[in-house]
Amino acid sequence: MSFRFPRCLKMVFAALFAVLVMQTVAQATPFTPFNSPMLSPSSSLPVIRVQRALLPKAARKFLAKGGYSGVEILGNKGSDVEVRACLGKRQFTMTFDLNGMVRRRKRSGDCLRGQPLAPRTNPVPQNRGLTLPQIRADLRNRGYRDIRFTDRQLPVYVATACRNGLRFALRLNRFGKINRQKRIGRCGPVTTPRPVPHVPQNRGLTLPQIRADLRNRGYRDIRFTDRQLPVYVATACRNGLRFALRLNRFGKINRQKRIGRCGPVT
Repeated sequence: MSFRFPRCLKMVFAALFAVLVMQTVAQATPFTPFNSPMLSPSSSLPVIRVQRALLPKAARKFLAKGGYSGVEILGNKGSDVEVRACLGKRQFTMTFDLNGMVRRRKRSGDCLRGQPLAPRTNPVPQNRGLTLPQIRADLRNRGYRDIRFTDRQLPVYVATACRNGLRFALRLNRFGKINRQKRIGRCGPVTTPRPVPHVPQNRGLTLPQIRADLRNRGYRDIRFTDRQLPVYVATACRNGLRFALRLNRFGKINRQKRIGRCGPVT
């Protein structure tokens, strides 16, 4: 009678044997991480067996052996270590796990003399557009008049203007370009304002000039009781009667009131 091993025991022995073979191969394989062609720029996801705990100092040393320069430790991402380095004129960013496996490598830029170059940025000048006076002047050059802005807040200006006798509602962008134009009525005829003639300011007559004017009109014994403008107050005699006079700055009598009689002219 022959003895047979159970099937489960066969599977256990096979697994133990596979583990022993893998350990033997790992110990016999020489450690040449960066001399391997798997780290060439054309390779994808290379696998490198290193020590159990990959420290930043060790990573820098290994990359230097592989011909990399400008090594920069970017930091830890969870249980991984991210490193950036230059290989010739190309810059790579690599991620190592704690088992020494290169999980990811991608080209991240260019290098010059072994040092990474800053990414090029082309500054784009910001044009904030035209001001409202500039847009108004541009509309006048295009034949519009009577321009009135009803909405001065961006992103769209709203205005009304006249052109060829018609009134339009305009929607303009920040550069004065008319995005929409709608006719809303008619405009009156263009009127040219008449020039206003320059009228010199006359400050009025002096008190001696007013006194002389009253004498020419037949008044005598003229006495000013109030010499402050806007109204002069005086008393004067005429035809034997005394009057109280209120005069403006030009000597015109605004009010005259009889207050008595005057003595004979001597």
